Amino acid sequence: MSAHPTPPQFQMPVQDDRGPVSGLAITALVLSLVPGVGLLGVIFGVAALLTMNNSSPARSGKGLAIAGIVVGFVTSALGVLLCAGILLPALGKARESARELKSRSQLALMTQSLLAYAQDNRDHLPEIATGWEQRLSATGLSPGAFESPRKDADWTGPSYIYVPPATSVDRVPNPSQTVILYEDPRLSRSPMVPVAFLDGSVREIQEAELARLLERQGRTEPGR
Repeated sequence: MSAHPTPPQFQMPVQDDRGPVSGLAITALVLSLVPGVGLLGVIFGVAALLTMNNSSPARSGKGLAIAGIVVGFVTSALGVLLCAGILLPALGKARESARELKSRSQLALMTQSLLAYAQDNRDHLPEIATGWEQRLSATGLSPGAFESPRKDADWTGPSYIYVPPATSVDRVPNPSQTVILYEDPRLSRSPMVPVAFLDGSVREIQEAELARLLERQGRTEPGR
């Protein structure tokens, strides 16, 4: 047995040829996780992949770049869906409000034309059987004024219900509570109905209130 100790085995150090991690790849992954800027993560991830192999020294981090691209697309898609979920109901409400305002404007125009007709005809409004729409058309109202903007394409009935008083307008005791014209309640998505009164005002009231006023005037149920 030799008196000299066996020298330790010399091992060559293992070289890490991966190189430093790409800063673009790290940035891509970080940005992809931030709400609202996920698309930037996609852009930085693509840029990282394009420059990674051509950089000197070589850079690592392809996995981070790919993850940034995938996560960026996912967060961007989720952001679009979230915005759509918020904006679409708001747009629907705005559209309905615009249609409601137009309907009330048309009611106001028809009411003013009816009152002008009464002034020229000894305080009598046109009777339903005499074609009240045609009589108002002669005053300059277009045919579209008698069609509610809220009616569907398959709606076949009248948009507005005309309920003239049984007597001359100067003998009606309470014009501000006397209904002469209203939009068919079935066209509205809410319980409120646009109603025109004999004093020329137009306002929205509950359908139950409209039914009560019509019953007091001896008329039928609203929309019937």
